Amino acid sequence: MSFYTSLSGLKNAQTELATISHNIANSQTNGYKKSRVEFADIVAGSAYSNPKMIQGIGAVVEAIQQNFALGPVEQPASRGAVRRSGGIVRPVAARRDSTRA
Repeated sequence: MSFYTSLSGLKNAQTELATISHNIANSQTNGYKKSRVEFADIVAGSAYSNPKMIQGIGAVVEAIQQNFALGPVEQPASRGAVRRSGGIVRPVAARRDSTRA
């Protein structure tokens, strides 16, 4: 039983590390929402057991929750700027190439 407890802990740590690396890899992506792993205990016992006698036998990933809170609102840097897909796009003036005449 102790081997199963250790194995479930390693598997849960692997899932949490994968979620953290996913958060880091996508942190600069526009509109990305951070994820969080939630764990639950696995216990050996029945509903009629004495609560003091219930033995824990590991943990399991209960859910991977996403944070849907609104992020900060960013204003454009200047009056003529347009906010598009994470960057600021400024209108470009007509380009004149220099020529020798």
